[in-house]
Amino acid sequence: MRSSQSDDRKNPPCVAVKWVELSEQISQCARLLRGEISPHGATTLSDAEFSLLWICAAVSAGGISQKELSTTTGVSPAHISGLVEQLRTKGFLRGRRATADRRRRLWQITPEGRDEIHAALARLGRWAKRMDEEVGGLPEQLTPLVRRLALSIEHREDSPVCNANEAAASRGRKRGAA
Repeated sequence: MRSSQSDDRKNPPCVAVKWVELSEQISQCARLLRGEISPHGATTLSDAEFSLLWICAAVSAGGISQKELSTTTGVSPAHISGLVEQLRTKGFLRGRRATADRRRRLWQITPEGRDEIHAALARLGRWAKRMDEEVGGLPEQLTPLVRRLALSIEHREDSPVCNANEAAASRGRKRGAA
């Protein structure tokens, strides 16, 4: 049995290699895209601020909690707190208390935040058109596939995200029962 385990470490299963390579390719592509977008002066916001503002623009009018922002972005809760405060100070986000749990704050994009996103997209217009000419309908093809992959990973029973969400829900049920 031991030799089989050591063989696995020397020659990882092809399936595992395929998934690690995919992960690296997606990460590299994300870095390259951000690197392309930033020099075009699309926004004065940092990548992290723009990403957070983009997510807040995409959620329902009810807003999104800092915990959900942390889970969605993969950024630590402490860093999310700082980013939210920076965007709030700039007038791009506003917070409100959740009705179900007054301790939680839900963050919503402001009209100024939407204006910032629209202005950034307008400034990226020429670059985006050139990219579309080079790669055709690739974004339209890849976006649903990447979204499906993310949802599949997020909802796996052995996923750390899924397990963390279940643990938090379980703690909430225990408190409510007490």
